[in-house]
Amino acid sequence: MSVAEYMQVIGAMIGAFASFVTSIDQRILRRLEKNGALTTDTAISLPNQKLIGRWRLQRLMNHNVVVKTSEDLYYLDRQAKSRFKMKRLRIVIPVLIILLTVMAGYYFVQNR
Repeated sequence: MSVAEYMQVIGAMIGAFASFVTSIDQRILRRLEKNGALTTDTAISLPNQKLIGRWRLQRLMNHNVVVKTSEDLYYLDRQAKSRFKMKRLRIVIPVLIILLTVMAGYYFVQNR
């Protein structure tokens, strides 16, 4: 297998994993929004999460996007959610630009 093929496989795997993780985040956030859990008064319980779900919930809590009350209930902080989305975009966009630049450079070097 050539380097280009390895890069394609790795890129596809990273993309699939990122999509999977994002879908878990969205599922948690949608459940909170759908149930109106936006303050401590409207906080809800979340069903037991599997390993990756617990990891993503903890990450959302670390960024204060999801807040846990003293009664083990959870609610969504919409302002923190907006900040978190912007933070992720500020990371993803430069990474994509770098990857596309490297791939384009490799392509042009190979096809001289």
